[in-house]
Amino acid sequence: MKKYYLQPIGGGFYLMDPAAKSFILARAEAEAAGIKIVVNSADRTRKEQEKLVEKYGLWDAVTNPTGAAAPGTSNHERGKAIDISVLSGDKKKFEQIMNRHGFRRTVPGEAWHWDYTYVPKGGVT
Repeated sequence: MKKYYLQPIGGGFYLMDPAAKSFILARAEAEAAGIKIVVNSADRTRKEQEKLVEKYGLWDAVTNPTGAAAPGTSNHERGKAIDISVLSGDKKKFEQIMNRHGFRRTVPGEAWHWDYTYVPKGGVT
């Protein structure tokens, strides 16, 4: 994946713009609320996704809920997904903050996985 449309979010991680801007705002709001988080993963290449499938197997809601998405289908490959651990603070409040900034938990069984789902009126430019 080319990084020309990705923006840094800290820690060597990137997200597509505007997801990066939204996450930076969400992280600041979480920090102000006393919530400590760590980013574990964000953008990744197809090759990196293939390695995750080799390690964890293909994701399936019933037979392998901790597997990885098929290469070419992961929002991580599009710079639209982020994996986050909440180290301390109110997890429910963190979810509200992330939702307010356009992120949703879309993968059952993966509390750490957030997809950027907000699209501004008129689309992303």
